[in-house]
Amino acid sequence: MNDGVSRYLNTDVLGATMTRRSILRKGAAFGLTLPVAASILAACETDDDAADDDVVDEPDDDEPAVDPVDDTDDDEPDVEDDDDVEEDPDDTDDDDVAVDDDHESIFGDDYESPENQGGQIVEGAFADAETMNGILTQDTASSRVISMITKSVIGTHPETTEPIPELAEDWDISDDGLEYTFHLREDVTWHDGEQLTAEDVVYTFETHMDEDTGSPRTSELVARIDTVEATDDYTVQFTLNMPASPFLQQNMVYYIVPEHILGDVAPADLAAHDYSTGEPGVTIGCGPFQFEEWVSGDYVMLTKYEDYYEGEPNIDTWIRRIVPDQTVLAQQIGTGEVDYGAVQESDYESLDQQDSVNVTEFDTFNFTFFIYQLDEERTSLFQEPEVRQALVYGLDRESMVNAIRFGVGEVARGTMPRPSWAYDPDSLERDYEFDPDRARE
Repeated sequence: MNDGVSRYLNTDVLGATMTRRSILRKGAAFGLTLPVAASILAACETDDDAADDDVVDEPDDDEPAVDPVDDTDDDEPDVEDDDDVEEDPDDTDDDDVAVDDDHESIFGDDYESPENQGGQIVEGAFADAETMNGILTQDTASSRVISMITKSVIGTHPETTEPIPELAEDWDISDDGLEYTFHLREDVTWHDGEQLTAEDVVYTFETHMDEDTGSPRTSELVARIDTVEATDDYTVQFTLNMPASPFLQQNMVYYIVPEHILGDVAPADLAAHDYSTGEPGVTIGCGPFQFEEWVSGDYVMLTKYEDYYEGEPNIDTWIRRIVPDQTVLAQQIGTGEVDYGAVQESDYESLDQQDSVNVTEFDTFNFTFFIYQLDEERTSLFQEPEVRQALVYGLDRESMVNAIRFGVGEVARGTMPRPSWAYDPDSLERDYEFDPDRARE
């Protein structure tokens, strides 16, 4: 899934702009047939605590930074819940976002620079990462962590999903749509102090396109890209096999990895390399936070990179604590053991009523949907469009949102999720509202 919201909240929330007390609150998910909402909540302090506890208390010297968590048929339409798609369970509260004096929030508002600095943020999550290598990642948890560590050539705006500068300051597209030229920033360094150059971008994409790498994006990139080359130290040119309108938002958002660390590693050995499994000083990026420790099944710890090109982050440490039981996670949000996390919809109302928890909503690409079996050799039930239309007209999706998703979500209009640049419900020729009489026609 497009993780633009997560990536840019990492910058706005933790990368030089956000204080602990203004961390994000809640998330929502939208989709094809039954948009759903995942709750993101953050523990907040009481007035009595706020005066002397603006950041998370540091752990005692004789205790670990993160305490371990004790968690003791073909004739029918297929029903799928798209919960495994990568999602971005984070957002900021527009009233709370704090940014530098000369910085504008990604949500379009200016805020005063925060007075408090330092401390740590603990995110609770039910899934652990699978890799620290952006070339290999295909799961939400890995992408969440990697997006804190490194960056991509361009990004996508979290509200409009339009392409915006990231490592590239700007880019040019040829009239025939076949050549894309990206002009990189010249002030970006890797966490070991080495300069980021065009060779890092070339290496990243050529490695993606090597079938021995195991990248989930190999076939798509091989079909789409003819060549990628560095025309100078800070200019990269992509030549496509044919015009591809989603090239920017779909492909140029892949995380860039350091050529000077991985260039001599055989593609087939990447997954087992220290860079991918997590090793301080080896697992490096060019983002706001640098890798410190990964205890599988327990937590991932990152610390701020002081020389980050967009400014030193306000938060010293970011920890992703693994809490497999979502009920336990909701409890830990309520008690303040974790600062924020995604919880199941059934916990939303009770948490929203707690004075110590703040809740906020934002759109994501998640959705629940059903599909039709159109293989004539298996069934003839759904071959006629009128039959499929009748099923949609006869489905009370609003009641499903309220009953199954506890009212946290909305019924989708069309096949594009709300955050997508292609979302345009006004262009629909037909809006399938619940109409049982029409379904019977």
